[in-house]
Amino acid sequence: VLAYVELNRKVLQNNAFRSLLPTLGLLLITYSVLVFDDKTPHPSLYTLIPVLGVALIIGFASEDDWVGRLLGRKLFVWIGLISYSAYLWHFPIFALSRHTPVDHSNLEKLEWVLLALILSAISYVLIEKPFRDRFKVGDKVFVFSISLSAVAVIAFSLATINGYIENNDKGLVP
Repeated sequence: VLAYVELNRKVLQNNAFRSLLPTLGLLLITYSVLVFDDKTPHPSLYTLIPVLGVALIIGFASEDDWVGRLLGRKLFVWIGLISYSAYLWHFPIFALSRHTPVDHSNLEKLEWVLLALILSAISYVLIEKPFRDRFKVGDKVFVFSISLSAVAVIAFSLATINGYIENNDKGLVP
């Protein structure tokens, strides 16, 4: 839909209407964050609310409206730059936290978010940024790094599977 709108700009020529769409998008996302909880079915039609919000912002926010200016601030741009690393780091941090028998406080969860952001920033600076520059990381280094990473992931996976099987045989795994 966004691609269609982009190709056919005349679809929304009313500038007043266009300027309201990013605000509506932000309201839809805010609503989702504040109202949705663990009882909200996902995926479901409810999922369309934040997705539509994001689509409205991506499709219609610009430097001319307050939503575009807000999201263009350095903090939000920085979060966008480290977002892929944050995506990769948050999962193991939160997945491992679920394997403890205690309920965690909101302060602990906030600490995990901060840990994920710190690790994401480090990953961005030390890994993502250099690998995006062909002059800093050549083809041979890139292929070697990917190969080494694949071997490490396979070795870790095999060790984890082996440990799970051994613990299961001993009756330690439910």
